[in-house]
Amino acid sequence: MRDDLVSGSFSIQFDIDPNTMTYFAFNRGGKAGGYGEFNTIPFDPAVGGGNPARDALVGNERANTWEAGVKSTLFDQVRLNAALFWIDVYGLQQLVFTGQFASSNDRARSRGFEGSLYWQATPELSFSASGTWADARNLDDGTRLAQSPRFSGTLGADWSRAIGRDLELGLGVLANHRSSKYNQLGEALFDPAFTTVGLNARLTGGGGRWFAAIDATNIGNAFGADFGFPGPDPFVARFDTTAPLRRVNLSAGVRF
Repeated sequence: MRDDLVSGSFSIQFDIDPNTMTYFAFNRGGKAGGYGEFNTIPFDPAVGGGNPARDALVGNERANTWEAGVKSTLFDQVRLNAALFWIDVYGLQQLVFTGQFASSNDRARSRGFEGSLYWQATPELSFSASGTWADARNLDDGTRLAQSPRFSGTLGADWSRAIGRDLELGLGVLANHRSSKYNQLGEALFDPAFTTVGLNARLTGGGGRWFAAIDATNIGNAFGADFGFPGPDPFVARFDTTAPLRRVNLSAGVRF
């Protein structure tokens, strides 16, 4: 199997004013292929190193990425970033498990936009948001790529205030959301939209020398699947690897 790749990147930046910058970037990269010993195509002990005519060949993957965007600061309180992207992938390496492993190399494309916003509303209160919309498809059959929601984003707020001599209290909330997705190739194993909310509180003192904090994630105990595959057992339709459920962490520290 032969492998060669010319990779690299190019970018150009233009400052519209001291607070606004635009840019364009191109990147080419890839991953080498190889042979996989999957249980669908067994190892040949007579050959010793496996039989390339039978082993699962995973071809090389190449990707071209174009991105154009803007980064700006408004009124010394708001940071705004936005970008458009287009990614062409040749020979996307994909692995599917349906009780047995199988590999493929597909022509794929992902295009969309992303952005982020940070607003320091007052000296004590700030808000943040980010989001990505992407249309990621297998161009060989027109289906959506596995593990690729169309939209994902976050929304958060943070508040802090001095409550006494050398003491500061902070409170925060963060929501994460992704739209529906498929967990297997060919738009198989649909997984619905998934949203979690987290809360945190922290107390610092001694000029930042010590802290105590509590952090709770997925407080609503929402259920979502990070990954899934059809059940090889005829009595089990599917298996899911669930996203983390409700969790509470306590932490504290002292700087000497």
